[in-house]
Amino acid sequence: MTSGRPLSYHLEELALISAEGLEAAVIRLEQLLADSNASEDDFQQLFEEHPVVLETLGYVRWTAKPRLPLEGERRYEPDFLAERHDSRVEIIDLKTPYERLVISPNRRERFTAKVNEYVAQVHEYDEYFEDHENRQRCEELHGFVVAKHPPKLIIVGRDEDTDKWAVWRQLDRLASSLSIITYDDVRAALLREHAKLTLAPESLAGSSFLAHIEFSRLNVRRRKYLLDLMGDAGNRLSIYLDEDDRLSLEVTTASGERLIAPTVEQPGRFEIGPPLLLQFDVGSNRDLGILQIRIEDRVTAELRIPGVDLQLEPAFSRGVLGNNIDYTAGGAFALRELMWYSVPLNFRDRYRLVDYIRRKREASSAAVVFSGGQGMDINLQGRSS
Repeated sequence: MTSGRPLSYHLEELALISAEGLEAAVIRLEQLLADSNASEDDFQQLFEEHPVVLETLGYVRWTAKPRLPLEGERRYEPDFLAERHDSRVEIIDLKTPYERLVISPNRRERFTAKVNEYVAQVHEYDEYFEDHENRQRCEELHGFVVAKHPPKLIIVGRDEDTDKWAVWRQLDRLASSLSIITYDDVRAALLREHAKLTLAPESLAGSSFLAHIEFSRLNVRRRKYLLDLMGDAGNRLSIYLDEDDRLSLEVTTASGERLIAPTVEQPGRFEIGPPLLLQFDVGSNRDLGILQIRIEDRVTAELRIPGVDLQLEPAFSRGVLGNNIDYTAGGAFALRELMWYSVPLNFRDRYRLVDYIRRKREASSAAVVFSGGQGMDINLQGRSS
């Protein structure tokens, strides 16, 4: 199996861990976990095509499917040789999530026959690396300095089928440098890392907007509004193209502070062109505030304000679609879909909506057209959605 990527990775050559990369890895992992026909090769491909998985598990450098020569044509081929931050090199073997790990006949716990087979397999690497020539050959071929008895990791099974304490007790009896984690452990690690980079949606006040839209040329040098919302407290949320046709998200807080997400630096980008999927998120708590723009589900502009309470007021009493509140700065576009949520979306909900809109765009071209002077008043009556 080949993934189209180089065989080896090093953290310094990779982009920093990003929320987008983590989300893509989690979504793909969850797809595989829901597929009863997914094979070990599918999970191998997941780890190779989403290096953020191994980064999140604490590795800085790794090689996929390294060949460890034996006599003649024989060889060992673990799924990964991977180095941690402390230079310790580990052997990683991926198995399927469908294995039961422990059984308890007559109240005597033991690994299942299949897991015992996996354990015996990885212990063969101890015998291999006890030989000095084999360690030297591995360093020459793959650039890894491996200990005589290297740590070994098996990723197998699901939490719902696993008694973790029973697994740890069995590993303790082996007195071996072997660890076993489940695919739910991998998923949890990715989600924890994601939580460090983003605010938990349930802790936020704010809104999410998704728009499936096709912009048209409008030869006037002024703001061209897609949506303008205002609340009784003086708070305001505006989405528009600025004077240079750059997409912008602006928030005015109840205290009068104006915040503008960095405009997308692509003048002329939002003129005549194919329909685009846009998302706008505004959220805050006392620790962090975020304004974010996504285009085709990729973050293109973001403003993060740490350590302050933005006092965002999520309620709006009046709104205008296609123009500003005063009906003096209309935009030109065909709106195929607009969704508005009273909380910032978590990435799973966003993924489902993005998938829905992408499927729908192939089947429907119906749209509400605004040509620069029109607008549609939205009577919100104090509600935010």
